[in-house]
Formats: sequence, C-alpha cells, structure tokens
Amino acid sequence: TGESNGIVPYNEKIDIWSLGILSYYLFTGDLPFKATNVYDLLNEIEKGEIKVPTNLALEAISLIINNFIVNKT
Repeated sequence: TGESNGIVPYNEKIDIWSLGILSYYLFTGDLPFKATNVYDLLNEIEKGEIKVPTNLALEAISLIINNFIVNKT
C-alpha cells in the first residue's frame, strides 16, 4: 500500500469503500451516485450521502452503510 492514484493516497480503506459500491450495485442493481459529468460525480462522492432502499435485509443495509464511510480529513 501507500501508492497514489493521483487524487488520494491508496490504502485498504479505498478497497473497503469500493466493496460498498459493489455491494450497493449487487443488492440494488443500481449505482449509488448519479451525475451527468465527472465533476458532479466527484462532488456526489465527496458528500458521501447515499439512499439505501429500505426493502433490503438489515444485514445488507448494514454492509452497505458501513462501507460508505467517507474520510473528509
């Protein structure tokens, strides 16, 4: 670890966040962030706000929410 992607230093937290994206997609069939361009997409990601459907199992909701923690420091 410790590599850089040009935006933020890479570490295991990025892998966990990516798991949140994949989990959201697998459970809902949709992506968690909606935007018409990259700038708006990055803003949505930085906000870290997602809407998890309430019709999912509690375990699925917990998995998704716990993997979407955005470190704003």
